[in-house]
Amino acid sequence: MLLLLAAFRRTAPAAQRWSLPANATRSLEPRGACVRLRSVRGTWHVTQAGDAADHLLGPGDELVTAARGRVVAWALTDGELAVAPVTRGRRARPPTACAPALRR
Repeated sequence: MLLLLAAFRRTAPAAQRWSLPANATRSLEPRGACVRLRSVRGTWHVTQAGDAADHLLGPGDELVTAARGRVVAWALTDGELAVAPVTRGRRARPPTACAPALRR
């Protein structure tokens, strides 16, 4: 079990901030870890392979993605998006522990 958790932590995307001009896109592959996207500034259109819904994020909105399926974020205005793996304490959650959820 410890080896599995160690491997899971190594593959989770690192926390980062994306600053993009209007109409630019950026994507990531969750690689088995749920990812939290938070709009720091601007408006974002976010979609994920395997998720039938598209999501609009405004300043302060968050989206937790599923652990599988490429995520694409499109900046509808100049903006900044905080991107981080979903964690609880010092341990990352297993991939089945989170599902897409929009928070306002």
